[in-house]
Amino acid sequence: MSDIPTPETDAAWDKYTSPPYTYWAGDLRILAQRLERERDEARTELEEYRSIAEKIGATKAVSERDKAVAERDGAREQNAKLSDIAERALNNTKLGLDSIQRENQLRAELDQLKEVAK
Repeated sequence: MSDIPTPETDAAWDKYTSPPYTYWAGDLRILAQRLERERDEARTELEEYRSIAEKIGATKAVSERDKAVAERDGAREQNAKLSDIAERALNNTKLGLDSIQRENQLRAELDQLKEVAK
C-alpha cells in the first residue's frame, strides 16, 4: 500500500517543509498519504460496487424511483395550479352571483318605481 502514489499530498508537501511545521510535518505527511490512499481505494471499491449494481439492475430500480419522485413532484405542481384555477373560478362565481343578486335588486327597485310612477 505504501508504494501507491499520492500526488495531492506530494503537491501540498512544499507548504509544510518550513517552520513552524517542520517538527510534526513528517508525521502529518505520512498520515495524509495514508488517508489519500484509503480514499482512492474507497473510490475504486465504490466504482466496483456501482458496476456490479448496474449489472444486476439495481440502478434501474433507483432510476424508477427517481422517475416516480419526478412524477409525484409534477403531480404536486399540477395540483397547485389546478387549485389556484379552482379558487379563482370560485371567486369569479361568487362575484357573478353577487352581480346577479345586485341586478335583481335593481330590477325590483325599478319595478317599484314604475308602479309608483303609474
